[in-house]
Amino acid sequence: MFEYLYLLLYKLFSLLVQVIPKSFLTPLASFLYILSKKYQKVINTNLDIAFPDISKEEKVRIGKRTYLNFLHTIAGFILRQKQTPEEILSSVTFVNDSALQKAIDAKKNILFITAHYGNWELIPTALTSHYHIPMSVVGKSLKSPKMQAILKKNREKFQIELIDKKGAMKGMIKALSHKRAIGLLVDHHTTTNEGAVVQFFGKEVTQTISAALLARKFDAIIFPVFISSEDFENHTITFYPQIDPLKTEDSKKDIQQMTQLQADAIEKAIKTKPDEWFWLHRRFKYCCKDLY
Repeated sequence: MFEYLYLLLYKLFSLLVQVIPKSFLTPLASFLYILSKKYQKVINTNLDIAFPDISKEEKVRIGKRTYLNFLHTIAGFILRQKQTPEEILSSVTFVNDSALQKAIDAKKNILFITAHYGNWELIPTALTSHYHIPMSVVGKSLKSPKMQAILKKNREKFQIELIDKKGAMKGMIKALSHKRAIGLLVDHHTTTNEGAVVQFFGKEVTQTISAALLARKFDAIIFPVFISSEDFENHTITFYPQIDPLKTEDSKKDIQQMTQLQADAIEKAIKTKPDEWFWLHRRFKYCCKDLY
């Protein structure tokens, strides 16, 4: 029953996205924000930790924008199913990509890391379309097989392979051995068994070490990349300074350092434009669980 409910909701939203003005998403986002008291608390807690001097009015604005970003991310995914790479790229600008192009030309192994920031779903499609490189992205499989099939079909249209988050390391190793770039979202809380403790906005949080492990093993370059938009029509994809692979005799230190550099890049992106990040995650759960 839930299988068909998920599919029905997706079909209804797909129809709405194609027939109603995008401006309708703004009041819808505000409504969802007001309705979700539970997640308002999560958003406000995160903002209090990251930006302790922020005003109440700014918290509300960022909270509503968080929902609006998410709605536009879903809408964009739906609309891109009928778009060509050229149509998609017409609204995307790439910034600071010279190091990436150099790595591609040198046939280096490449790892892209990003966060739930802006229209993050657009990043893999834009990268494969613009740089003509195949990519494998890691994500949690959807509970609905029918929805998972739709996601898979949409990805493969743009040379993007899906790797299930469960047991992802094996799939990523295989992808790198076939010279595919890897895409990872790394801004989730994780267990200490699966990640490292890093500094993030002056607090201790956990973060996955997958990218650091792969960089060290395969001599791969890590490229932090983030997408932002002012109008939800035109997007800017910005590459932050590359993180070169470390391989000294102290593997633990190497992995810790590379993971911290990833956290630093995400923090910098959030500080640059706080209203792009997905503030609904309990990101500071490791240090501040009781606050949620």
